[in-house]
Amino acid sequence: MKHFEKEALKKPEVWFYYVDDTFVIWRHGRAEIRKFLIFFNNQYPNIHFTIDIEENGKLPFLDVLVSKKVDGTFGH
Repeated sequence: MKHFEKEALKKPEVWFYYVDDTFVIWRHGRAEIRKFLIFFNNQYPNIHFTIDIEENGKLPFLDVLVSKKVDGTFGH
């Protein structure tokens, strides 16, 4: 998995994970994240990634509601 991450994770600005949950900051648009998800899911047939995209600047992650502030920083 470390080799996979090193090679495949060149586009996301931030990639945090805990067990099987991942938090990614993606600045390349929604169409590109869909392509990236398809790429990821084609790497290993036993691993299937899903995606949740923020709504109104908010996204739940590990029982915490992460919010994007006006100045571009994050809060919870």
